[in-house]
Amino acid sequence: MNNIEMIKEYNIIDTVYDYIDCYQWPKDNLCGIHLHGDLNVKECEYKHYDISFGEINTPMPIEKINKYQEGILKNISVEGNKDDGFNVRMKIKNGEEELVLEFLCGNCNFHFLRYRGIDYTNVFGTDRYNQYVREYLLLENEKYFDGECEIDIEDGISIHQKSYRKVDGIRHISLYRSYIKKDGGYC
Repeated sequence: MNNIEMIKEYNIIDTVYDYIDCYQWPKDNLCGIHLHGDLNVKECEYKHYDISFGEINTPMPIEKINKYQEGILKNISVEGNKDDGFNVRMKIKNGEEELVLEFLCGNCNFHFLRYRGIDYTNVFGTDRYNQYVREYLLLENEKYFDGECEIDIEDGISIHQKSYRKVDGIRHISLYRSYIKKDGGYC
């Protein structure tokens, strides 16, 4: 499914966006826009979207666009293809103000996401983590040994790497152990 089909399938009209950034590429005198927000559709597998338009050669009111943080994407249409470029028309609303943007761009990317952000919970020592480690440490056995190599870096320093691999049907589990060596001895 291409980007234009994705935007039609996952209706993002009247969705809340929480970030918009319009930026200029100094060397090419081109602009780009990045926008991300939340989908309204409850039965959809995705919850968020990220949209980026690049190589915009139409003059853009960069400062004005960047003042429209946390608004509503009222409308968007994208027509065209990679070879000829994309004609984009979108309307964003911040409070009572609306801004209509029409531009031609060289590329557009739509990404639909299940989660936004990263969970920084420390999993070290949890049952799930310990089970994961045990499963992989079982690979460090000669029957799963898959080869080794040594990579010279510089100044007598090298990396000695051993690889282990277990094939169970279509499931492949791999483990790589790397050791740092200095002048032929392990550090």
